[in-house]
Amino acid sequence: MAESKLISHQNRLNLLVNLPDQLKVGSRFYRFATFTAEPGSAVSEQLMLYATTSHHEQGAVANKGAKGTSKLPRVNERALLKEAKKDADVPDGMLRQYFCYADGRSMGIVAEKIEIPSEFKNFAKFKGVKIPNKELSHFDKFDTTSLEQYIVSLQEEFESMLLLSGESIENALRQSQRLQDIRNTSGFSVVGGPEAIFKSATISDSKGGFLINLQVEEAPILYCPECAQEALKAYSSSNGGTESGIVFPPIPAIAFPSGILCTENIHKGEEYSHTEADCVSIDKILSEIAAIRRSTGQEEFSTYNLHIPSSDLLSSHGEYVWMGT
Repeated sequence: MAESKLISHQNRLNLLVNLPDQLKVGSRFYRFATFTAEPGSAVSEQLMLYATTSHHEQGAVANKGAKGTSKLPRVNERALLKEAKKDADVPDGMLRQYFCYADGRSMGIVAEKIEIPSEFKNFAKFKGVKIPNKELSHFDKFDTTSLEQYIVSLQEEFESMLLLSGESIENALRQSQRLQDIRNTSGFSVVGGPEAIFKSATISDSKGGFLINLQVEEAPILYCPECAQEALKAYSSSNGGTESGIVFPPIPAIAFPSGILCTENIHKGEEYSHTEADCVSIDKILSEIAAIRRSTGQEEFSTYNLHIPSSDLLSSHGEYVWMGT
């Protein structure tokens, strides 16, 4: 869960940071609004309190840094207010940040809404600029200070977790010659080679696991594109997976020199002239599975990648080991 949360927030940060440069407009001044809401009152009430142009004629506090200089703050605040009125109150211990921008047609668009723990609340500081209401700022870019600090914390948490997990998993691999023995003693319900990944990810209510690469020089996990399409279709039709999962192994390394890039040795010949470049990666498979899980209301399936290069473990357990729940 930690890795997927980290990646998700990092992707959202990248979107917010890059969006100003991607927007084809003249001036970016005051075009990007960042609104921070907290627990205790309705989100729309908090917004009206800080609005630069009052949507609530009494009690509105002006953000003097932007008032009267542009119509863009008003444009963004209208869009924010429309969104805020639909949203529930912010949960205790959290803060919710709204990132809204005015596009080339001067239409307000909410690009992201992100909830993070309130301990990471912070705001950008600009030399020579005083912002009386930091909870609602209008600048030429988004204020992502809180999100950036939260991501740093997630990164540190994830790296610490991987270090501890890597040590315990390596010990388990060294103490057991058979993967079956590891399953019996480790607490993981699915333990196997790379063929176990798809099985684990398609079990109802599965949570995720560790993909351990034991190779000194990494060889990728690839799937026959024809088989991948059939396997993903079968999973999609299962309405959230099955009790035992769907077994779908990748192409074995021994098959690549022969040019028969199909685990089942079915999709070959001129009719199926796919090359190694056409094969489907494990990342693509997991991405497709994640989309299907979301569409069927399943919990997120988290995969943690560990690299433990070891010739003796490689000879005992193979190139990759999957340990999942």
